[in-house]
Amino acid sequence: MGAVKVSQPALSKRLLTFPAELFQQVFYSLLPRLRERWQARQRPLPESVSCALRHFSRIYGVDGSTLEALFRKLAALKDTPPGALAGKICTVIDLASRLPEQIWYTQDAAVHDTHFFKEILSLIQAGTLWIFDRGFYDFTFVDQVIERGGHFITRLKSNAVFGVQNVLYQTLV
Repeated sequence: MGAVKVSQPALSKRLLTFPAELFQQVFYSLLPRLRERWQARQRPLPESVSCALRHFSRIYGVDGSTLEALFRKLAALKDTPPGALAGKICTVIDLASRLPEQIWYTQDAAVHDTHFFKEILSLIQAGTLWIFDRGFYDFTFVDQVIERGGHFITRLKSNAVFGVQNVLYQTLV
């Protein structure tokens, strides 16, 4: 039997029938090889990453995403009733390698990013810089990051009050 031509929408629908655990296993089995390839790369890092790595051992970005919004972009799922694609993921990305370090999932799309605090805190190591969006803005959480020796950058809320303690790098801009 020869090769069978399969359309992209048909492939997308078929992949949706596979258990999420299968994709998770494949993903985590590929990560070590991807990390090896990244270690061997010759291209220089972006200046902002190189500068940060002079001060921190690692740089992680954290993002929470509602799967409903992501899945609606797939043509095969655009007609699915609202709420049927619920779920939320939180991803920790190594910003030097641009590879995921960890991904967590919950079926409840209504949970706030703060739902993942415990998991994130389990990864905090001294000397690591964490970049969070405003969904992770919580003083108790930030205190725990600092207590573990981590450092962070986040977007401020409009009513935040702060003072500069130390300037690590300054440009003319």
